[in-house]
Amino acid sequence: MLEWFTENAFFPSCMGILLAIAFIGLAFSSGEMIMMKIGLAIAALTALLITTEIMIVTDREQVENSLYDMASAMQKNDVDKVFQYLDSDELVQRAKGHLQDATCHACSITAIKEVTVQEDGKEATADFVAFAQASNKSFPSPTPIQRRIKLFFKKKADRWKIYDFETSDPRAGVSL
Repeated sequence: MLEWFTENAFFPSCMGILLAIAFIGLAFSSGEMIMMKIGLAIAALTALLITTEIMIVTDREQVENSLYDMASAMQKNDVDKVFQYLDSDELVQRAKGHLQDATCHACSITAIKEVTVQEDGKEATADFVAFAQASNKSFPSPTPIQRRIKLFFKKKADRWKIYDFETSDPRAGVSL
């Protein structure tokens, strides 16, 4: 219900800053001390709003942060860190099959289509497009790879773990 506040308080923060500037400007031009007090109060409330928004990390933000953490780990070829997000040994073996002893030269998330968290807060889905440059024994020079990835998460002990994933060509089903 408060996602507008906890996910992104950009617009309320901008409004608070603009109102504070307006009231402080009115105080200087009119000489009214009440305008200065109102402007300073609005500035203090806006600072409190921004601080509170930064301190609250929602489940959706935790899932999104884990995506960027995994992309960063892949960039560094730290697959063990990526595998820590996987829930089972079977899933680790499946992921190893997709990686096929690849060396990653670049990895980034180019577009997050959707991150949804179930209402009970125990499961989440992340659908995004990732870009990488990788090489292996068959292709020794870095080859660009773009994949659409869908990850299915379960929350276990305040940590999001991947219990399944799907990959596909991001252009699949798009007419050219």
